[in-house]
Amino acid sequence: RVGLATKSPREVVLAIGTDRQFTALVDMMGLKDSDEKYRNNPSRIANRDALLSDIEGKLQDQDPTTFVQDCRDARIPASLIKTIPEALQEPQSQGMVVAFPDGVKVIASPLQLSGTPVKYTMGPQPLGKHSKDEILNLWE
Repeated sequence: RVGLATKSPREVVLAIGTDRQFTALVDMMGLKDSDEKYRNNPSRIANRDALLSDIEGKLQDQDPTTFVQDCRDARIPASLIKTIPEALQEPQSQGMVVAFPDGVKVIASPLQLSGTPVKYTMGPQPLGKHSKDEILNLWE
């Protein structure tokens, strides 16, 4: 499971990596970080389900976009989980879609090698195009 449920269909992802970030989160959300279950990272890991339930309970009262901005203001890594079309609208996603002459679009290779750049010679094949050949190969 990646995202935390909110009051809207949008989910939020948090990347709490330090005790300072966790303390800032619970202060911001009005949770008690003095709870022994959450006093340090090993305790939080051992009580992960209860912690996620507590955080999601508080998220139900908040607008997810505002919550993410509040986290960022408090230097807590957070983001809304984006749909693929939303992610592809981001500036850093430009050039990540390859379109083939038949109109099929795919995500470009993440490998960017200067000496041997990726060449896109053909798109994905239609479903079943090679099924007969593959089935016959199984019997050889």
